[in-house]
Amino acid sequence: MKLYNRFNFDKKILSMLDNLDNIPRTQPDPLPGVGGRLFIITKTQKNAILNICNIIDALKPEEYNTYPDKEKFFWACICNNADRVLNNCVVYER
Repeated sequence: MKLYNRFNFDKKILSMLDNLDNIPRTQPDPLPGVGGRLFIITKTQKNAILNICNIIDALKPEEYNTYPDKEKFFWACICNNADRVLNNCVVYER
């Protein structure tokens, strides 16, 4: 998908959120009681993802509705993927 970046977000973070296969994951069932695989991100990446979510969420409908449909779809996918990552991740510092 074409990366839209009218907000000048970190291109690497957008690329990660555009294709979740670009984010490393744990082995299956990494912790007792936690099934599946978790995304592995740094605290800096987590903060950048939160920033993207906050800015997109703060858009007024009047502004958002001026975007082309493909760009609206892009930002919706980015926000959905961001929520998925933030809700299923382990955070570490390098």
